[in-house]
Amino acid sequence: MTTQGHDRCDFGGATHALCASAGEGRLRASSFGIQARAPHTANHRGYHMRYAVDESALRLREFQVTTNLCPEEAPRIEGRVPEREHFGLIYRDLDQPVTFTGGMLLGSGLRPGDPISIMPLPWNYDRVLELLFEQGRLVDAFDRSAELERMRRDDLSFWARNEDESFLEGLFSGFSIVYRPSVDDVIH
Repeated sequence: MTTQGHDRCDFGGATHALCASAGEGRLRASSFGIQARAPHTANHRGYHMRYAVDESALRLREFQVTTNLCPEEAPRIEGRVPEREHFGLIYRDLDQPVTFTGGMLLGSGLRPGDPISIMPLPWNYDRVLELLFEQGRLVDAFDRSAELERMRRDDLSFWARNEDESFLEGLFSGFSIVYRPSVDDVIH
C-alpha cells in the first residue's frame, strides 16, 4: 500500500499533519452523507480534511472528497456548493464547528531518512504537539517534541519495535491520552 496522506490542522500560525487522534467526533465524509471512493493508492479513504483551531475552537476549513457526485448533486455544507477538482469535489472557506472530544497529535517537519510504513507516524516528525479538546473547545496543548526526540535518541531498539502494540501503549503513556496511531487516522 502506498503511504497515505494525513488530514491537516492549522494551529499556532502553522499547518500541521494530523498524525494521530483518540476520541469521538472527528468528521468523516459520511458525516455529510457522502460516500467517498479511493481515487488512487495514496488516498484509500477517498477524502482529506483541513481543520483549524481558531479562538480555541476546532473548525473544519476545507473538505476534499472523491465521489461520483457532481457539484450540483453534492450536499451543501454551510450553504456552499463544492467546486470540481481533479479527483472529485472540494469545499473551501468553511467555518464548520467540530464537536470533537479527545486528543490530537499534530506533526510538522517530517524527518528525512526515517523509516515510514503505511503513513508517517508521530515519531517521524521533528515537532509534535498534543491538543486536547472537549466538545470542540481546546482545553490544553502540549509540545511533545522533546519526549519523542529523547525516545528516538535513547532507545536503541526503538526503530525495530515501533509497530509492536505493547510498545505503542508504553510510548504514549506519559501523554494525556494513550494514542494508537493507526491507518484509521487516514483510512475510514
